[in-house]
Amino acid sequence: MKHLKKISGILFVCFFFCVQPVQAAEPVVIGASIPLSGEYAGYGQILKNASDLACGEINGNGGINGRPLEILMKDSQGTPNVSKRIARKFGRNPKIVATIGDFTSSCSMAARPIYQRESLVQLSPCASHPAFAPGSPFSFTLFETQANVGKFLAKSVATVIGKKKAAVLYINNDWGLAARQGFVKAAKEYKIQIVASEGYLEGAGNFSTILQKLRDANPDILYLAVMYKDGTEIFRQKAAMRWDIQTVNPGPMYSPRLLEEAKDLAEGLIIYTAFFPGSQRPEIRHFLAGYKEKYGYMPDMFAAQAYDCVMMLAEAIRKAGTDRSAIRDALAAIRDFPGVSGSITFDRYGNVARNLSLIQIRDNRFVLYSGK
Repeated sequence: MKHLKKISGILFVCFFFCVQPVQAAEPVVIGASIPLSGEYAGYGQILKNASDLACGEINGNGGINGRPLEILMKDSQGTPNVSKRIARKFGRNPKIVATIGDFTSSCSMAARPIYQRESLVQLSPCASHPAFAPGSPFSFTLFETQANVGKFLAKSVATVIGKKKAAVLYINNDWGLAARQGFVKAAKEYKIQIVASEGYLEGAGNFSTILQKLRDANPDILYLAVMYKDGTEIFRQKAAMRWDIQTVNPGPMYSPRLLEEAKDLAEGLIIYTAFFPGSQRPEIRHFLAGYKEKYGYMPDMFAAQAYDCVMMLAEAIRKAGTDRSAIRDALAAIRDFPGVSGSITFDRYGNVARNLSLIQIRDNRFVLYSGK
């Protein structure tokens, strides 16, 4: 019995010293500035879920160079001034070695000079304004710029969807203006006539007058540079006026919330994406299984890109250690990272370029666009 106790004691000590260093070591801390309340809270929750999933997987596999990863999340409320306050707090905190965020281009660009001043990486899963990443050597994004998205969708409208007269409805903020400009500029190249273009301020709610103006211009496709919440209301009001027209969106309406809230009103909507869960790549199958098991529903493009943000920063920190500038250099040097949102390589401006796809809502599900 004494012999067994002695062996048990030895095994316990061995277990303690084999496992404890990862748990007891000082954590590597990444800051995350995302909207957990306010207009974009639905998107923020998805970003949080995917980031937590990635963090758990990293720590379950030994952490980063033997140290656990910790993500310090702060609620930006989708407001640029709050994003700036968070950036200042992150910058002054010596434990934070890199950051993720923000969701909107406006918030990301507002905080950008603060992160640059603090030599702190700012990796956004979603900022797509063409001026965002090039504005600082410490800023990167995993979302295609709206210049690229607009060109892809204009080409698709003309050559795949087969429409030639477009009306544009956009939210009048940094992202919405960039999305409008990206599509309108590319439309000329593909001989698409822009018959009407109308913007609205955030929180508008009533779109009936604008929709009637757009309808009167007699387009054959409606380009909606809007988020899913506004999109849901636009679909309701469009249905109330019995306007049946093909719609297309540059990414933000790819959300399970749209399916829940708009239901059959969004039927036929075509959306750009760099991520589709139908892929058989092992990285994607692993991500899908883990996300659905933990949260009970399938992830979207925003979840995929938030997950990739955490995984890419972890890879950069493994290579560079915890020096902020070294992490920036290691992140910029990554080539062909096998992300769940696609193979990722940053250009010299901190942007990405990937293969893009069209998806469509059919029977209240997102499916690859088939042209039928």
